[in-house]
Amino acid sequence: MPQLDETLELLAQGNLQAALLQCQNLVMQNPTDAESQHLLGLIYAKQGDITAAVRHFKTAINLDPRQAIFHNNLSNAYKLLGDLDAATRHLHEALHIAPNNAESFNNLGSLYYTQGDIKNAIQQFEKAIRLNPNSWEAHYNLANCYIKQDMVLQAISHYKTVLNLNPAHSNAKLNLAMSYVIVHEYENALPLLIEAAKNNPQHAELQGHLAEAYLNLGQTDNALSQYEKAIALDNDRPAWHHNLATLYARTGQADLAKVHYTAALMLQPDNSTAQHMLNALNANPDIANAPPEYVKLLFDQYASYYNQHMTKNLHYNAPQLLRQAFSKFITPHTKQQIILDLGCGTGLCGIYFRDLASFFVGVDLSPNMLVEANKLGAYDALCCCNILQIIPGVNRGYFDIILAADVFAYVGDMATTFAMMQSALKSAGLLAFTIEEQTKNDKFSLQETGRFAYSQQYIDAMCKQFGFIVETNEVIVPRMQKEQPVPGRLYILRNS
Repeated sequence: MPQLDETLELLAQGNLQAALLQCQNLVMQNPTDAESQHLLGLIYAKQGDITAAVRHFKTAINLDPRQAIFHNNLSNAYKLLGDLDAATRHLHEALHIAPNNAESFNNLGSLYYTQGDIKNAIQQFEKAIRLNPNSWEAHYNLANCYIKQDMVLQAISHYKTVLNLNPAHSNAKLNLAMSYVIVHEYENALPLLIEAAKNNPQHAELQGHLAEAYLNLGQTDNALSQYEKAIALDNDRPAWHHNLATLYARTGQADLAKVHYTAALMLQPDNSTAQHMLNALNANPDIANAPPEYVKLLFDQYASYYNQHMTKNLHYNAPQLLRQAFSKFITPHTKQQIILDLGCGTGLCGIYFRDLASFFVGVDLSPNMLVEANKLGAYDALCCCNILQIIPGVNRGYFDIILAADVFAYVGDMATTFAMMQSALKSAGLLAFTIEEQTKNDKFSLQETGRFAYSQQYIDAMCKQFGFIVETNEVIVPRMQKEQPVPGRLYILRNS
């Protein structure tokens, strides 16, 4: 029918008013034509007049009840009106007429999704995809279901399929970016987040996710400016203030760091990490230990780019220095040792001491750091624990060697940890560690960096209290800070 084709062309062009007038004329000329009634229903639906759309879809079905597409579109209209029972009934009728119609299964899945029945929704979307693997709508809906079920990797796969089939699908791009953030695949998330943030400059949540990606990729300058944008849109996010403060502290902007740590603490009074950093920036002398929450959060965020930042930016070399100092204790007759690496991080000490170990245990408070350490394959066992509370082998005299490279910077009062290390070492076992050195007092002090530094007198006192003999005491530079060498010392102690 030429006039019907002309109406469809007007509808495709988005000329709804002209399409409506022409279709109304068609219906007036031939009110028993089911296709014209159905098309008029579609036009009303596109104009937002759902009640009128329902009326014409029902008329079309009365005239020709064997058209599955009529039932499908009437179901969609009922769904928009909130009559889900009627919507479901007509979808089942559509499937009775055309059992292999992918669109019907996709629509039925959407109905189940709307009602919160995710399990049944997934089954319908999977059927739709089996019937039509190129249905980007079904892939998108299935991905959204998987997100609801915390099945993020499966969701990522289907969002990617959507974008292969429909590259301009902006919601799929955004949801894929958010999914990558959930599984900490920040490199994959970054280009999608940049595009989405550019297209949605007032979307605070999105701007914050982009800042998080920059932070976790070690792009300090970009992360800093991006968190500023996010906070300008929403000033009541404690995590954003906290992360921005950390970036300011890292770049030597102490006053700005204080402002944002204070804001984070006001919004989240139990934020022990923010309190610790304020104590550090304000040179509070009464702090005995770093909160474990602070250490865990710091290194969980740091894990993905720790090795590159420490070795290339901060020129960190404590593991190498420990191994060099250890050379005088190694002879051709040295047996393989049982070794404990405290605060093993990503496993840099594991690389340098693996050849000495018959059994090598790594310990860290950060699960994300342990994930990175596991990739090296240097350790026989990895353990997540707080060395202020417990270490492996305590009271058992199990280890020949205990290593602690740049770990005590996050301890403070070392009495409890020294007691545990002494009881975990065999008689004549060796304890090797590095510290940052300070001469302000004869104990230890919390620095602006949030790290502790120690005096030689304090280490001597620990050795005397717990029966260690000093075998090595060397001046070292374990790392750089703001392009300046950090004063440090390397100790190797023998358990008496």
